[in-house]
Amino acid sequence: MTTSHTCPYAAALSDDETSQHSSPHRSISPTQLSLARGKCPAFQNACPFREAADNPEKLRDIMKTVPTSHFPRVGGEKNTTTPFQLAMEHVHNVSSWLGTKKAPADAEKADQFLIQGGCPFKSFHKSHSSSDKNLAVAMEEYSLAAIMGNLGASFSEDEEDAGGEQEEQSSNDQESKNQAYRTLLEKAEDEIQQSTASQVSTLSQALKSGTAESHTAAENVHFVKNFIKGIIDRELYMELVTGLYHTYLTLEKLLEVHGPSYFPSLHFPKELSRTEALREDMEFWHGINWESKPECRTPSPAVKDYMDRMEEVGRIDPLLLLSHAYTRYLGDLSGGKVLSRIARRALQLDGYNGLQFYQFESISSYKVFKDMYRSALDSLRLEPDQIGRLVAEANVAFALNMRVFEELDVSGGVPGARVRDVREALIYYDREIEEQKFKNDVINGLDEEAKCPFGFTGPNPHEVHSAEKKVKVAETTSAGRCPWPFVVFHDPKTFAKDWHTWALIGLSLGWVWSKL
Repeated sequence: MTTSHTCPYAAALSDDETSQHSSPHRSISPTQLSLARGKCPAFQNACPFREAADNPEKLRDIMKTVPTSHFPRVGGEKNTTTPFQLAMEHVHNVSSWLGTKKAPADAEKADQFLIQGGCPFKSFHKSHSSSDKNLAVAMEEYSLAAIMGNLGASFSEDEEDAGGEQEEQSSNDQESKNQAYRTLLEKAEDEIQQSTASQVSTLSQALKSGTAESHTAAENVHFVKNFIKGIIDRELYMELVTGLYHTYLTLEKLLEVHGPSYFPSLHFPKELSRTEALREDMEFWHGINWESKPECRTPSPAVKDYMDRMEEVGRIDPLLLLSHAYTRYLGDLSGGKVLSRIARRALQLDGYNGLQFYQFESISSYKVFKDMYRSALDSLRLEPDQIGRLVAEANVAFALNMRVFEELDVSGGVPGARVRDVREALIYYDREIEEQKFKNDVINGLDEEAKCPFGFTGPNPHEVHSAEKKVKVAETTSAGRCPWPFVVFHDPKTFAKDWHTWALIGLSLGWVWSKL
């Protein structure tokens, strides 16, 4: 029977039927929950996690106050669990039910733990296998080129014959796709307006939210808005080409070193490399001696930040170069044709002069290649943490690319234009790393035992006393003890048994008796 001084979350359940249940969806009974709420001091003033649902740092601090005895012992039985772990799983499951059609009819009974704002652990239960969006589609949607191409298609009224291009589409098919994309944008904007403060519990929801925000962010950049409408400043376009040249030069040097080792099935330098095509465009726009011009040799600050990030990734985690490569190349393949047509008409160019960047001459069918490339990405054997970092880095790549376009707005003198701080781009990856670190801390147990948050003094009632520890205590006590009368301060029982104490008591009583 659990006493009032024993937390019901402390004892291990390795031998009971709950921990041995074959179902991975374990639960804790209403009786246990009622007992826990009545006996656990941490829940006396409502749920201790109630203010941490939106704050990973606060949640981390709270979890650090939980004694290690509340977690499964490292190296213990495979199915060992604890009531605390079961209660946290219950909190997650019930909070996940709220507001969904999957909620049981009795989900809001009084014996359920409900956390206002949703489960604080839901960000750490991302189900990659059940996601309705695979990694390939997710990362492609963080490509600014693809977004611009789709937006440009919705504004474009160009009905010229595309016979010289590899893939021909009827105007009806194109209009159908444009309408579908416009519908998608409207739906995404509605979702952002209606649920900006809501949190996401699955990878697919996170990607959907991030994609919608990416589309909105792209539309808010003046250069992008004008470009997709066919209004392109010649000088700014020349700056854009220069930035693209330095970006791809850096990326492709890094891919040449790391691609064959880290993702060989996605390394296609012959088909995808853009450096040589951009050299042709640089010569067209800046002249035959472009390499000697300072404005061509030196990347802009935003482009330099982009280059620095890719080089840093190449040093610390080369796999993440895949995020930059995939979002750029698949975006160029997806949106390049539309952007090329818009630029050719707006800048009054002949053929593909100055637009070689958009031409992939070694790819006969864009669609076939993209399908193959996506399939290769989804075939990679990746851990959930790796997938999380790849998507986070794709978001970083998008933000860094947006900074380049924001810089063009500043160069063009757009009122109120500013380039966001580079830290605003890098924060996406930093948050993912912080989240993964916290998740791993919870799974693996805390490195150091924290103080019990329940306010008890004296010996820890949750502590598991091993035979080895008992022997050590016995050896310590046999070696000597604190001298009388000082022992009273830390061992009253020993003080009471000592003959000096009884002698003192006898003398004191005799003195009192003599005074009566």
